Order: sequence, then structure tokens, then C-alpha cells
Amino acid sequence: MRNAYLHWLLPILLLACFAGCKEEMIDGGGPLTWEECPGIELGEWSASVNVPAEGTSYLLVCTNPWPNYGIWLSSVSVDEQFVTLDEEQFMAEGEWGSVVCEEEKLSITIAPNHTGKVRVIEVEPTRIGCFYSIILTQQPLAE
Repeated sequence: MRNAYLHWLLPILLLACFAGCKEEMIDGGGPLTWEECPGIELGEWSASVNVPAEGTSYLLVCTNPWPNYGIWLSSVSVDEQFVTLDEEQFMAEGEWGSVVCEEEKLSITIAPNHTGKVRVIEVEPTRIGCFYSIILTQQPLAE
């Protein structure tokens, strides 16, 4: 008789465990959210930015960072070429500019565009279960 109770108890405990884990993952997922930032059109899952040809800087503040960790860079690409990330410093940089994550802040600095063609930079910050995409389009300087 005792084995019959164990036979029913184990599946019930496993079901309760998995149901609790799934609920936590759903609550923690979704898009990153940001405070309003001049010059950036924020959407639910992504932002589009028309960067001046002479370059500029943006500072975004995340309103739902991961407690004790903040946000970090998932990827950065320039003209569809991925940039190597400094994972210890949560940053990426090159002739095009730099992207730095510090706790809940994302700092993006774009250099003047002397390439003679349109430059597209895609920045993807993340935290566990939350994602966002920022697409920066910059026209070349008229030289």
C-alpha cells in the first residue's frame, strides 16, 4: 500500500516543480524596456534611429534590468558584419564608434560617417529572457 502512494506522489511533485519553473520563465521573459531617449523611436521589441552623418551619442536607461547584473551585449554588427565583443567590459568598439553596457545603461557613440555609403549598425542588448534590437542607420557625410 505504501508503494502505491509513492507511485502517485512522484508524478505530482514533478508536475508541480515543472509548472513552477515554467511560470518563472514566462514572467522573466519579453522585451527590454527603456526610458524615453531623444532621437530614438522606441518600439516594444526594437528601436529605429536615424543617426546624423556627423555622428552623435545616445544614452539609454533600461527600466527592467536583471537584478545585480544589469544588461549586457548579445551582439553588435556593422553593415551585417559582427563586431567582436569585449565580454569582460560589456562593450564593442571600432572606427564606427562604440557601444558600452554598464549595469542598466547602454551608451552608444557613433563616429562621423566618412565611408561614402550608408552605414547600418545593429545593437542587441539582453538580459536573461529579455531581448531588444536597436537599428542605427547613418547617411554618409557629403564631402
